[in-house]
Amino acid sequence: MKTNLETHQNYRSYIRDVLIEKQKKNPKFSLRSFAKMLGVQSSFLSMVLNGKRDLSEETASLISEKLNLNSLDSKKLILLLRLEKTVHSKQRSQILEDLEVLDPSLKGKRDLAVDQFRAISEWYHLPLQLLVVLPGFEWSEEAAAKELGITVYEVREALERLSALELIEWIPGEKPKKAEGRLMVSSPFKNEALKKYHTQMLEKNITALTEQEPAERFTGTMNLAFDENGLQEAHVVLKEAMEKLAKIADKKARSKKIYHANLNIFRITQNQNSNSVKKSKGQKI
Repeated sequence: MKTNLETHQNYRSYIRDVLIEKQKKNPKFSLRSFAKMLGVQSSFLSMVLNGKRDLSEETASLISEKLNLNSLDSKKLILLLRLEKTVHSKQRSQILEDLEVLDPSLKGKRDLAVDQFRAISEWYHLPLQLLVVLPGFEWSEEAAAKELGITVYEVREALERLSALELIEWIPGEKPKKAEGRLMVSSPFKNEALKKYHTQMLEKNITALTEQEPAERFTGTMNLAFDENGLQEAHVVLKEAMEKLAKIADKKARSKKIYHANLNIFRITQNQNSNSVKKSKGQKI
């Protein structure tokens, strides 16, 4: 999967995402390998990704060539670089206008919308929000990466997004603090971010079935026949159950590990004669 510059409003996050995508394809692909590919020193690249150094426009142009960016994306990368360095409001406004000319989809949009999408679609963002306050967990970005089975760069980018969404309080280099509130997302319509998130969690559920002991998980299924009214009543019951689980989880003194609760109801028949389906007793498994 090619990382798309159009979904980024920050040049560092774009370069970091390219690295993450390459590491997903090849876990042995290191920062050193990436730096060599881009024609820069690994120590310099590390500082750029951590926000401690800035790219020059000359180096950004070199990186554009190494990543085979087209003309429009190369120009956008340079403009994003200028935007981050510029503090004068008039200059920022002009750069933003130039960016909108290159990418009309940016018009009227805020960076936050992209952060919300990514925080919802990549499974590790919300567990990371809980991990920062988990009792007994000695915080470091490396420890968080190991605990969640992701890379340090994914941790760092997730922290940036969670901070932008005000779900955590975070200063780079310091231990994050969890902000008040919980992000609970649902949609009555098809949503690509939610679909990706639920797919990832279902895959993890399959892994848990084979790798975790029964005491570490709960698995229960039932086959049910509902009419439309019964299905709506089931929605209410499951929402109430989720709210009760959230209250149990709020008793933070008990928290030692992070779990994922996933309650699903979905149709398994082919929707033939749906009007004649009547509510009946369930079949437990």
